[in-house]
Amino acid sequence: MIKSKVVRATALGICLALALSFCGCGKKKNNSNEIVLEQDVPTGSADKLADYKNFTYEAFTGDDFTDEDVVAEYERIIGKYADTGVMSIEPVTGRDGTKTASGDKVFFKYSAVSEDGTVIAPRYGKITLGAGEYGFDEMENALLDQTVGEDVEFTATVPENYGDAAVAGKQADFTVSILFVYEEAPITLENGCYYLATGSIDEAYASVRVALENSVINEKYEHLDKAFADFVSFVKENTTYKDIEKDKENSYWILYNSFSSKADAEDMTLEAYIAENSSYKNMDEFKTAMEAAADSHIKELVAFNAVADAEGITLSDEDYAAVVFALAQKEGKTVSASDGNVDKDATVSAYETQYATVYGPDALRFYARVLYCETQVFSTYAKEAQ
Repeated sequence: MIKSKVVRATALGICLALALSFCGCGKKKNNSNEIVLEQDVPTGSADKLADYKNFTYEAFTGDDFTDEDVVAEYERIIGKYADTGVMSIEPVTGRDGTKTASGDKVFFKYSAVSEDGTVIAPRYGKITLGAGEYGFDEMENALLDQTVGEDVEFTATVPENYGDAAVAGKQADFTVSILFVYEEAPITLENGCYYLATGSIDEAYASVRVALENSVINEKYEHLDKAFADFVSFVKENTTYKDIEKDKENSYWILYNSFSSKADAEDMTLEAYIAENSSYKNMDEFKTAMEAAADSHIKELVAFNAVADAEGITLSDEDYAAVVFALAQKEGKTVSASDGNVDKDATVSAYETQYATVYGPDALRFYARVLYCETQVFSTYAKEAQ
């Protein structure tokens, strides 16, 4: 379970590395204005690694909720809508067993199976018969002059604009349950279930439960994201380093020149570009921020490269491709195949070519191994505090 969450958390580790390692151009000006071209792989080392095997993080405590919590959440939702004057629907008394007619407002439930076997899961709908507003004439016609409370079956071609691409434009066999003829009414706890596109209070509770479960999953991901970021910071801050000053300077100039290149493209001085396009108040603040970012970046790369060595972590071609593809996705640099879907192999190849051209043939595999190491070591050693 934790490994699947770590895949999501990887994005945090990727984000900083990408921002620093793939911006600007490979030709960099150092502070003597000499143009140099260096491969963006640190040459420094870790003198003493942090105690990464004993990292703990705060336990997640928000995953338990009760039936009472579900009811309370349903009541909160309906109360919120009631406060804003939302209208729901209620069954018209005396209409069960009668025939539907033009002008009736019908609440119904339907499912369908298309000609190629695609199933439309059961869902609810509302329609005013004869108004022509539903956008699916065959459905409207099938519900006219039918008995309220019974089922209707018919075959029709699903409209192209139906909203479900899996069945739009296809012929399908529909089964429709005419639940009741309705009238509008102020929303209440009793009729709020219909407003939520469910057929009963119990179904509404089930829908709310799923929403709460999804909320808990998102909270767990966020909690794990923070724990992962804290882990990376812990390792960086508690490792001692040797001979990384040149690496930090190199990273600094990569960042500096990324802004400089953007300024040149806008025919602006760097000072003017910074003032107009960033939150930095002046060049001194900009340079200080770039120095801090370069320091953090290099320490992360050197520390986790050393961790990977200590753990004997190797990067298979499959794992390498997965990390590079994630990097390309993060930057919006995926390549589409002729059918419109993302071509993973082409994406990896294109990203490799661009990266190697700027930063040298070994840089991308180095970064990929570091990022892979971060997730593997976190999932292996990081533990929730008891």
